[in-house]
Amino acid sequence: MSEFKISNPLLRRIVQAVGVMGVIVFGFYTINLFKYPISVVFDALTPFMAALLMAYILAPAVIALQRQLRMGRIMGTLVLYVVIFLVIFLLLAFLIPKILSEFIRLF
Repeated sequence: MSEFKISNPLLRRIVQAVGVMGVIVFGFYTINLFKYPISVVFDALTPFMAALLMAYILAPAVIALQRQLRMGRIMGTLVLYVVIFLVIFLLLAFLIPKILSEFIRLF
């Protein structure tokens, strides 16, 4: 197979630029072609990924509750969830009225 050589440097640059642009356009076309199936799979797996992340983050706290308070894993997890939801509820209970009063004062 013979090599294709371009002796003119300007023409070589133009051919390279067109080739790079062609690869970029093909890449965008391929990404656009698979965007919908990937988004469907990602939408279906998002709750599982969130649960895995939450379990990974909370595992050390559950282990600490098991060791220090001598409670079972299920009870430790339940206590941890109750504490987290209580903290979120209290934060929202204190922040929402302040935010609403600031919006009312703003307008």
